[in-house]
Amino acid sequence: MRLLRLSEVEIRTDDKVFHSSRTRPVLLVIAISAVCGSFVIYGWKQGFYLGYYFAGAILFFALLLRGYIVARYLPTNWLLRQTPEGLFIKFRSYLNHQLPDTDPTVVFFSYPEIRSVRRVRQRVKLMDASGLPMVQTSHLVEFELAGDPAMLAKAIKAEMARPAPAEKHWYGSTSTLYRDYPVRLTPPAFLQVRWSSVVPGPAVLINGLRPFTVIESPVVVSEDFVNLQSLTRDQQEQHLRELDAQGKTIAAVYAARRLYSCSMAEATLLIDDLRNR
Repeated sequence: MRLLRLSEVEIRTDDKVFHSSRTRPVLLVIAISAVCGSFVIYGWKQGFYLGYYFAGAILFFALLLRGYIVARYLPTNWLLRQTPEGLFIKFRSYLNHQLPDTDPTVVFFSYPEIRSVRRVRQRVKLMDASGLPMVQTSHLVEFELAGDPAMLAKAIKAEMARPAPAEKHWYGSTSTLYRDYPVRLTPPAFLQVRWSSVVPGPAVLINGLRPFTVIESPVVVSEDFVNLQSLTRDQQEQHLRELDAQGKTIAAVYAARRLYSCSMAEATLLIDDLRNR
């Protein structure tokens, strides 16, 4: 494992690059333009002068999104690069491209350092601002690492604690920092990459890694896994037993590995033992 600054990453034309989609901003601009044009035309034909104000308000909102749109078309818009030797994973969001390139924001793993990879879908029940229940779904690609990730954990923690730099403009000083962190590290050694509007899709990455590492079965992580840490050991084992009884053995093994920091073989034996009991 190597930590690198972004400028230290060797860019090659044969890299398989995974980046945030550039199509969505184009569609957003087209939609905003169409809505503004509709208000202007309607206001002109019907004498509805408020239409001009509505169009101006929408354009002002579009200007606020300018940074989001422009960032998609910069060379720094990439999340992961696959090379013949291994993977480069950038844990700084492409939205924060304006930050100085003074600290490591990219980690490189050779293929032997990746024990396994799997797709994970997380579904968490939350309460919205009005107090109503809502379900938040996220798609992840999770890497099980072979080495000690302490150095990487420190770098990711530093990135998340980084303050927004001051920017001088003609109207004064401002600071901009997007609280967007696409990579996180969970114990004991799982690196999770959030796959949100990233292209190509995760199936392309999984297939590209198949010759180099173990591809685990995909798993769905529900709200129960989030709250399992606060339960007693007996309650945790009861949840695992119920998952196995429902035919969700893969999810039960996955949860056991995360709860007790054990290997795949140890987690499988634990679920078998719970089933036999």
